[in-house]
Amino acid sequence: MRYLLLWFSFLIVFIFSCRKNNDTALLNTEQIQQLIDSASEEDTVYIPAGFCHLTESILIEKNITIIGAGIDNTIIRSPFNSSGTSTFIIKTNNDSRFRIAHITFEGVTGTNHSYALNIGGECTRLRIDHCKFIEGGDHSIMLDGNINGVIDHCSFVDDSQESISIRNSKQQDTIWNEQPLLGTDKAIFIEDCDFSFINKGDHAITSVNGASYVFRYNTVNSAYLRNATQIDTHGNYYNERSGYSSEIYNNTLHSEESYYGIYMRGGKGVIFNNTFTGKYYMPVCFANDGSYLPQTGPPYHDDTYPAIDQINSFYVWDNVCNNIPVTDGIPAFYVQNRGKEREHIQKDRDYYDYAMPDYAPYTYPHPLTKE
Repeated sequence: MRYLLLWFSFLIVFIFSCRKNNDTALLNTEQIQQLIDSASEEDTVYIPAGFCHLTESILIEKNITIIGAGIDNTIIRSPFNSSGTSTFIIKTNNDSRFRIAHITFEGVTGTNHSYALNIGGECTRLRIDHCKFIEGGDHSIMLDGNINGVIDHCSFVDDSQESISIRNSKQQDTIWNEQPLLGTDKAIFIEDCDFSFINKGDHAITSVNGASYVFRYNTVNSAYLRNATQIDTHGNYYNERSGYSSEIYNNTLHSEESYYGIYMRGGKGVIFNNTFTGKYYMPVCFANDGSYLPQTGPPYHDDTYPAIDQINSFYVWDNVCNNIPVTDGIPAFYVQNRGKEREHIQKDRDYYDYAMPDYAPYTYPHPLTKE
């Protein structure tokens, strides 16, 4: 594998000038894009220590590895733009591999529609690791496509909405006929990460349109009041299909005040061995937007059972909130009661309060973390 060392003299000059004034661009965006474009498939591109405020997005359309000099050493700030911008736009295809590591990504204060990493296409071996994301906009990481891999040892601070958003729009109309994928590598894994919502933010993770994720061994802390939901799966509403599967286990969650700790609105999955502390209206909650909300476009409002993409085959066990087991009782673990939700989502038919038979978690740590 050929290695590209980005230790050019113009870079060093800009590093020192930018250290004196963070409003001064470290690098010319076109030069960075050219350096990325000059890399061959399977190359590793090293980005040295310094501060870079991009003027536009960087596009990456090949299988490469990008390595910074370390968190808070290599700092990349997203472009000045109030909507729709991304720091890196990454397009993958086929049996591709992509890794990015050891970089701090900063959003622009007040920018609610920017992404740090916007990754789409087909990727079977994605790894994002040892990165820090600060004020990442709507999402620090957006994944949209048939993408499997791992996000590990990253920290997220004060994203405007979701830290990680996962979609599978290329498969949303066919995935519902597939066999369950629980316990396999056919998902995005988020493990050993830290999420801190100090002044703003909403979900650490959310999924929609047939996506599958595994959220394990993470810490989520919501320090400000009235956080909505820490861990989320969208349902069949807003003209989109539900997330397909969610495996959520061995996480530590704290909130000064949240409506929900784990809020599942569709799909199947497992929720176990999670520890909650603080104040929650419902530590774990099932819901189905389509059971009560009017809908003018597909998938249409559905008041029959089973509702489109609704909660099914979900198993919940061994979760604790403030040292009390989370079960049907105290503290509350139950189904929302809007429209026909409790008619559509029932215990021992659609969800169960015991371990899923024959389920075994996928290998931890994820094998990609050892490559």
